[in-house]
Amino acid sequence: MIRVLALCALASVVAAAPVTRDKLPLIPGLYPDQRRALATALERAGNDEAKQRAALLEVGVDPGVADRLFEVVSGPLLVERYSHGVVLKAPDLTAKQKEIFAHLHPAALAAQWALMIQRYRVMKNKPQNTPESRALRESFDQQVRLIEKRYWRIVGYVLTANQRTAIHKLLPNAYRRPPNPLGHLYLLPGLTASQASRLRALAEEYQSESAPERAEVARLRNKLADRSLTPELRRELQRKLVAATDREAELRKALSPLSKKVLTAAQLAHLDAQPPLLAPFERRQAPLQVLAQAGLKPDHRARITKRQDELKQKLDARRKELEAKAKKLRETETGGDSPQAMTMNMMAQNYRGDEIVAMDELGHFAVIEVLDKAQLLGWVISPR
Repeated sequence: MIRVLALCALASVVAAAPVTRDKLPLIPGLYPDQRRALATALERAGNDEAKQRAALLEVGVDPGVADRLFEVVSGPLLVERYSHGVVLKAPDLTAKQKEIFAHLHPAALAAQWALMIQRYRVMKNKPQNTPESRALRESFDQQVRLIEKRYWRIVGYVLTANQRTAIHKLLPNAYRRPPNPLGHLYLLPGLTASQASRLRALAEEYQSESAPERAEVARLRNKLADRSLTPELRRELQRKLVAATDREAELRKALSPLSKKVLTAAQLAHLDAQPPLLAPFERRQAPLQVLAQAGLKPDHRARITKRQDELKQKLDARRKELEAKAKKLRETETGGDSPQAMTMNMMAQNYRGDEIVAMDELGHFAVIEVLDKAQLLGWVISPR
């Protein structure tokens, strides 16, 4: 299986693959109207790489994204293959980082592909719309998703924050919009109470304004999951889905720039540096807990625990410092909206951000300094 994926990668290097319609969802930052205009321009360009590249750049596609689109071949696991390849384009990769991903990158994709083949073989002679078949299909899909999430967890540990920020602009939208985005914003280092309040107001505005569109999108997607639909009805539902998605995107487009005015440049960079697909609660998990199933040997666990304790001492010192300042503030009258109370809230937010930075540092130490390639690979491709 690894050989098959390697041959696909080699083919994409030897001859550039044209940018077909199925690759358009890989392009980040385009709204539906831009995507449709680009699709028309690409069709007019045919398979002429120069004309296709000109069409991509004309609508503002990042040159790095354009390069990657021509490198990846169409087919199964397109989003995953495109995104994994982006990791290898991180700047200033060390020999250790290259070694890890040269080992992990093809193996993770091969494991996901093997699960998809197995799902097809198991499901092909079974009824497709029974609760049992849906549950079985979901069990396979869940394993594929878990491998993908673990791969990106390792990316988060291996790459530095600057390297992750550099490749963020090349990732497709599915990898740039994390689960519970507001929760991630609340974990930003240095987030003030005022910032948190303004972000919450923006989120509530979007939730309120986009509720009908989001409900319509969910309803249409559920209908399209019905395999018994006639081609005519399926096309009609897809047309309505595009329209509903357009309306939701326009609302997001209107509100998105406002969040950039709320956050500092350093906070935005930190947000871009977070590993994709992970929910806020997952980012707060200690690496020792995350990697517990990676076959840790006693000396491995001891080394990680020692570094964890060192980081915890630093965090405890930071917390005591904040608590001392908060105690001085509490000596005065502090109403809920007073400047003193807001400052205390700011301190709590800052501490949460410090925790996330410490978790990233500990994960980097565990993967780079302690674990070997076989342990990482076994943990990523054996979801359980």
